[in-house]
Amino acid sequence: MILEICTKNGALVRSVEIDAPHVPRVGEVVYSPADADDLQGIDSLLVVDVHHVLSESRLTTVVRCMARGEPTSMRLVELQEAGWLPST
Repeated sequence: MILEICTKNGALVRSVEIDAPHVPRVGEVVYSPADADDLQGIDSLLVVDVHHVLSESRLTTVVRCMARGEPTSMRLVELQEAGWLPST
């Protein structure tokens, strides 16, 4: 799995290849204190996209996370803006 860590504005900070049995779903929160310096002190990342890339005979999962100061309070809005939930 590749974890893409992005700023609030969507700029890619870094990509990390991770060997993990669990794939985070859209709307879940990933905490990454190691990236807080590059993300203006924010260590909470909201998963905004999960997709799979087929290259030859290998399927790679790509998880895109964006920095969010209060990811749980913004979760509903983020999911609506991404089209995962209907707008209310």
